[in-house]
Amino acid sequence: MGIEQIDKNFKPSGVSSTDLIWANALDTKAKTYGVFYSEKDKAYMRFPLDDAGKIGLGYKVYADSTTGGRIRFRTNSPNVAFHVTARVADGVISSASALTNCYGVSVYDGKRFVGKFSAEAKDVLKGVGDQDFSFFAGADTAEQRIADFRDGKYPVKYSGEFNLEQKIGKKDFYDITLFLPLYNGVKEVLIGIKPNSEIFAPTEYKHNGYIAFYGSSVTHGGCASRPGLDYVSLLSQMLDCDVYNMGVTGSAKGGKDAEEYLAKLNPCIYFIDYDHNSPSPEHLSQTHYSIYQAIRNVHPNTPIVFASRIGAFYYNDYKERIDIINGTVEKAKKQGDSNVYFIDGSTVFPKEIEGDCTVDCCHPNDLGFYLMAKAFAPALKEILEKQ
Repeated sequence: MGIEQIDKNFKPSGVSSTDLIWANALDTKAKTYGVFYSEKDKAYMRFPLDDAGKIGLGYKVYADSTTGGRIRFRTNSPNVAFHVTARVADGVISSASALTNCYGVSVYDGKRFVGKFSAEAKDVLKGVGDQDFSFFAGADTAEQRIADFRDGKYPVKYSGEFNLEQKIGKKDFYDITLFLPLYNGVKEVLIGIKPNSEIFAPTEYKHNGYIAFYGSSVTHGGCASRPGLDYVSLLSQMLDCDVYNMGVTGSAKGGKDAEEYLAKLNPCIYFIDYDHNSPSPEHLSQTHYSIYQAIRNVHPNTPIVFASRIGAFYYNDYKERIDIINGTVEKAKKQGDSNVYFIDGSTVFPKEIEGDCTVDCCHPNDLGFYLMAKAFAPALKEILEKQ
């Protein structure tokens, strides 16, 4: 007897309707945010591989990681269904992140969570096939894995269906947002709707432009339980604004190549949060003001928000790091820059539950991510409303 026979809420996701009309999301009026579809790589990408390789190995490993990626549309269909073709994630099934983090897709109507669907372990193992697990964990095999995925190897396929009328109530239109996997690549998203229904262009975000977030695994979304609960996605919902997530696990350390890529972007706000990955205060000091200069040289008026890492109880040098980051802001202000801001991450988690806001005294859990988003939102909202 499976657990789903005891509790139907644990039933694996899937599609039960047989009369759905299916279409590739790219061939509809749905709009993709936060990622782009690469015809060359046959997958949704966060970074072009050429740029990713210059910034660092971690960026190449996670170039096709769809964290921050959203597919949005409106529909008058009472049911919507989705079929996703993803790849076997790095490490297959991470000990630090839930299966739904690596393979899950979260579905919202407006800001209301409708549900999630995800691959099961058996689906992942089927995608692995006869390949050794170590192949999927090694950074040195990252480029080969992406090439193999492009060529149809190691697919993980899964589906989900949602009765919107039953879950939410009858409406003329539903505003659907799919939050794509945080630590995985996606080749294809199919949308299924009922006959005589349509897929329309999405409702536009309230604010023009997008916020670019540069940071570590915390920014990347490790270890949210599912997409939509990482702090970048939460801020997108709270602020009604587009976002671009440049968080890359273990790899955001500043430097010339990262500066050049950041400067090529054109966001409405930069949010710089790479303190976690800076190996020492000395390294942070050598790279931090330089990132500010690189952005400011190209974008003289774009607001820049700098944050120090969240939590303080497990870092001996957090005060020194705060001084360095705040020092960049104060130096910029003294030079007449009024569009630069500082957020003290050490104050985000309440002291009495600081550890309980994480899964491992480092990476936030869902509570930690929510507290981060709530702490960052007021400053970002104030900046957005000035624009």
